[in-house]
Amino acid sequence: YYPEPAKSIFVGHTETLEEAKRVLSEFDFQYNSGSRYVGGFIGDSETLDQWLEPQIQQWVAGVKTLARVARKYPQTAYAGLVQSLQGEWQYLQRVVPGTSDAFAPLEAAISQIFLPALLEEPPENLAPMRALLALSPRQAGLGVSSPQVTAAASHQSSKMSTGHLATSLKAGDPLDATAY
Repeated sequence: YYPEPAKSIFVGHTETLEEAKRVLSEFDFQYNSGSRYVGGFIGDSETLDQWLEPQIQQWVAGVKTLARVARKYPQTAYAGLVQSLQGEWQYLQRVVPGTSDAFAPLEAAISQIFLPALLEEPPENLAPMRALLALSPRQAGLGVSSPQVTAAASHQSSKMSTGHLATSLKAGDPLDATAY
């Protein structure tokens, strides 16, 4: 459900909520402490957790489904994880900071269910190799990275790659395409 933009106002800090209600009392607004925005999320940490949990659970369900597929069609399951699901959660990691801990259930599903099904090995045999399996295929791994490990680096990488553009927009200066 997406509220109508004309009747909704986002309040980023709970301490400003009462002031916002007072100033805007003549309007019929709905007040939110967080909302989905451009594939990411803007809001307080409690609302972020409430929004993020169903996302993570959908990906966990997807990983479990791919684990069932992996028994008969390992290449298809592997491609589904690496080329589809992994891209979805990496996008979220790039646009929402501080999500590492929230990805623990997803990492558990990958390391305890998916990889054992894909490689036909018990989880305890694969645990010592988990970091190696996260390496790219070019480095003799599978490229199945740990979402807990990649969260902070993905967000930092996104900030670094867009920093010059953001600075240019904030300052109202022309973008130096060469530096960007």
